Amino acid sequence: MKIPEDMTPTPLNVTDGVLPANVDWRRARYVTSVKDQNAQGNCGSGWAFSAAGALEGLWARTRGELVDLSPQNLMDCSKPYGSYGCQPSNMDNAFKYVIDYNGIASDASYPYEARNGNCRYDPQTRAATCSSYKSVEQNELALQQAVATIGPISVGVDETDIKYYNGGVFNNPSCRKQINHAMLLVGYDTDPATGLDYWLIKNSWGPGWGENGYMRLARNKNQMCGISKYAYYPL
Repeated sequence: MKIPEDMTPTPLNVTDGVLPANVDWRRARYVTSVKDQNAQGNCGSGWAFSAAGALEGLWARTRGELVDLSPQNLMDCSKPYGSYGCQPSNMDNAFKYVIDYNGIASDASYPYEARNGNCRYDPQTRAATCSSYKSVEQNELALQQAVATIGPISVGVDETDIKYYNGGVFNNPSCRKQINHAMLLVGYDTDPATGLDYWLIKNSWGPGWGENGYMRLARNKNQMCGISKYAYYPL
């Protein structure tokens, strides 16, 4: 996954000390169930699941409807924008496609196949849409501000070490920051046992990975695993 050279971060007027101590958008029903991008074969489609998750959060927040949206739709139809289906791609390409075609299908009407396919989106099956998207400034305070005030955020990370994560707050200072996977940031908190601040992140490797499909990644630890290097949200 290559960070676009034209990525222009959007300042969010961050003011330290005014954000809530913890956020978990699952409580507000802005987050759908954990999916498995490899359930039907080996497919590097985490970017599509991440983008779909951010769109799900937007739709739930603005329309009051929580709908499972179609990663396969994004994989098949955003190729003209620079995406590569089952190969790691950039989430912003998915948002550009949804904006231009004014919609994304539900997962029920455009089910996941874990393979590259031809675009077959029918506007009649539109389940959600967005009108624009923004990038987050590349620092953890800006990311905290974004997830606290906007909702779930599509983020890039380095998966090299986190693929072996099986619980607890992941705090590995040697974790690389070469963005090669995408996940969905749904909140943050502080672990009472260790005192570590952490990010709460939804992955797309099934509920058997991590903590029921989620990860707690150390926060305010020099952008652990590149967490705040590449973050977007739709509007």
